[in-house]
Amino acid sequence: PDLTGELAGHNHRLEVFANALKALAGQEKVPCVDVFHPLLEKELAYGKHYKGQYLVPDGVRPGEVGSLLMAMEVLRAWGLAEFPGREGGFLARNDRVGFLGDSITEQDIYTSCIEDWVRAFHPELQVTFFNEGKGGETAAGGLARLEKEVLRHSPTVVTILYGANDGG
Repeated sequence: PDLTGELAGHNHRLEVFANALKALAGQEKVPCVDVFHPLLEKELAYGKHYKGQYLVPDGVRPGEVGSLLMAMEVLRAWGLAEFPGREGGFLARNDRVGFLGDSITEQDIYTSCIEDWVRAFHPELQVTFFNEGKGGETAAGGLARLEKEVLRHSPTVVTILYGANDGG
């Protein structure tokens, strides 16, 4: 996307971070869901049409619509964005899903969307969720907390969302 104008600067640094994270995930052969680019593309295309209800109202944290878009990207990657009846989804019965991230995770909006969707449309999975978001944290801080605060819950799936505080 075009990162010029009002969304330049911070988003350019996030673009670099997102691309580096995707490359690392590819090298390590672990799934990586990019929520940055879909959110940015929608913001660039439609943000001004929401009459003040931008996808990213403060330029850093997504609003309710932005959080829903982020949640749907994760659910789509997990194969759970469809209504019941879809087979072969990412999550398995009794999975333990942990959310690790900065204030965007801590605010519990996109994470609640994911939890509510899975519980409403895939109750047979009986997934347990826990949130270890921490406002103001960088990716380095999350890495430092990973073992002590996330892995102690014995997760089978972990989503990691950083970048808002890593840009500069």
